[in-house]
Amino acid sequence: MKIKSFFFDNTGVKQTIFKNTFWITISDVIARLLQFTLAIYFIRVLGALEFGKFSFALAFVSTFVVFSNLGLSSITTKELSQDSNAEKEYSSIVSLKIMLSISTLFLMLIGSIFVTQDVVIRKVIWILACYILINDFFMIMYAFLRARQKMEYEALCKISQSVITLFIVFLVIIKFPTIEFLSLGFLFSNIVSLIIVALFFHYYVYKLNINFNKTIIKKFFMLSYLLGFSTVCGAILSNVDVVMMGYFGQIIEAGWYNASKQIITAVTIPAVWIFTSFFPVLSSFFKKPKEKLEIVFIFYMGIMVILSLPLVIGGVVLAPKIIHFLYGAEYAPAVFAFRILTLMAGIFFVYNPPQLLLIIANQQKKLFWVSLIGALINTFLNLILIPLFSLNGAAASLVITYIIMMIGLTRYSIKIIPNFIFNPMLVKISLASMVSCLVMLGVILQPQIYKLNVVVIIIIAGLAYSLVLWLFYKYGSIKKELIKI
Repeated sequence: MKIKSFFFDNTGVKQTIFKNTFWITISDVIARLLQFTLAIYFIRVLGALEFGKFSFALAFVSTFVVFSNLGLSSITTKELSQDSNAEKEYSSIVSLKIMLSISTLFLMLIGSIFVTQDVVIRKVIWILACYILINDFFMIMYAFLRARQKMEYEALCKISQSVITLFIVFLVIIKFPTIEFLSLGFLFSNIVSLIIVALFFHYYVYKLNINFNKTIIKKFFMLSYLLGFSTVCGAILSNVDVVMMGYFGQIIEAGWYNASKQIITAVTIPAVWIFTSFFPVLSSFFKKPKEKLEIVFIFYMGIMVILSLPLVIGGVVLAPKIIHFLYGAEYAPAVFAFRILTLMAGIFFVYNPPQLLLIIANQQKKLFWVSLIGALINTFLNLILIPLFSLNGAAASLVITYIIMMIGLTRYSIKIIPNFIFNPMLVKISLASMVSCLVMLGVILQPQIYKLNVVVIIIIAGLAYSLVLWLFYKYGSIKKELIKI
């Protein structure tokens, strides 16, 4: 009963954070592993040219899908976690979500006419538009579960969705290895998943209803639209490179580039898990004494530093082996771009805590300006660098943009938690992580180690890094600081 309570009930801050992180981690490990395995398979089957076409279509609809959310899921989590009485407004939130989704579908269909003259790509865009809007609808239900800090339910839904998708898409791609049928497989699997998840949510969590209450709809739209426009900027930041490469006719290069981004997306998943776990906790602490908020925030930043540094070092050193192991020799031109993208992945980890801090502090306007400037800079850099350096230019544009955005976020964050950058705890964690990375690098560069299979090398690197970091924790002053937290 104690074990069951620990993993299914919320009994305290530390236990709740651990429980939420555990379930998010379990679900995302399983879901992402299944998705990544499926992606590797169809990337190999389709080849760089066809995968480039699919990547272009998916990047296009992914840029538009944010208009169907406009930050609504994040605001729903924040509002419902701070006031449980707000749950009675959930039906109107669902109604707003449906309205936004229908409007976004029209935007996608109209945009597809202008972005490409290729009939096949345009057809794929239409199919993927429906798929991705259905996929995004899950988020409004997950927002409710996160507000209740019931990530175990979210985990069950995500795992079910991933298993259904793997089964259906895998069967489709074996029988019909084309991008049109691949897109249809994703769409059909999401329709089946949505029906199952919606029924579970309706009968076991909260009854789903539609209520077009204009006052509530307006309230949540006004709360979310600035954050939503920030999300729009984020979508442009994430997808404009592939869209531009497709528009410039660099379809094969888009396939190489997006294959690299698939790996980066996979390795940055822990940042998303931890962001989701800390969101409701930091939100609930915001109205309490700032000392508690600062302690949890510094702990959050420390975790991000520990995860980001070995990712960057390992990714740069092992890039050729990773690309060849996953995709084969056809994708060798993606190696240099992948090395650049690992730098972006490292920045992404430490970018998340200040971003979350601004959200819970109701500083969506500042976050919007940071995101808008980032989107504009990234678009401008891609216009210049993609024609000159192709996928390597796209990767470099992303890194430069994230550095500039991180500077902007830090500037705003220190007004909420002053001098968090020079916090003694964070400095100690950073130094310990740097030393651990140097030891790890020395280990994997040994000739007898580097010639091994890349999976074995990554395991050895992880053990070396963890061991040195544990020694700092065991015998250094970090342990004392963590015990205080």
